[in-house]
Amino acid sequence: MVKQAPHFKLALRHQNKILANYKTQLQQQQQLLVIMQAVLPDALKTHASYCVIAHRKILLFTASAAWASQLRFYTTAMLNAILEWRQQAYIETIQIRILTPPPLFSKALRQPNIPSLQIIKLISEARSEKIDPLSQALANLSKTLEKQRTVQ
Repeated sequence: MVKQAPHFKLALRHQNKILANYKTQLQQQQQLLVIMQAVLPDALKTHASYCVIAHRKILLFTASAAWASQLRFYTTAMLNAILEWRQQAYIETIQIRILTPPPLFSKALRQPNIPSLQIIKLISEARSEKIDPLSQALANLSKTLEKQRTVQ
């Protein structure tokens, strides 16, 4: 008969001070989140996702900047509810943070929109015989577009 390896659940049952400390922190943060959500209107309750206590302030996490701006209107009400619950003034502020940052703009996805040779020719013909800033700019533009066209 093959002996099975011990399960992870058995390791969790073992008395461990570090895991117990993390477990109490998680429970405290979940209680704080429930208290803060009780103050919020129904439309905003689900958008307050997580909270973490860090150096006399609470970081409240939400999914987007739009919900963060709405939640900021209720920071004083949430702070007052927490102070009533704990009867201790160890929390000074509540900061709203966004969980997922906006996607970074990738230059690799963007392709330049280079006009056709006919349009480049029209730009180069549009300049006047006089040497003025506009005709100089059109000449520079047509040269640059021709170079870009040959690179592709």
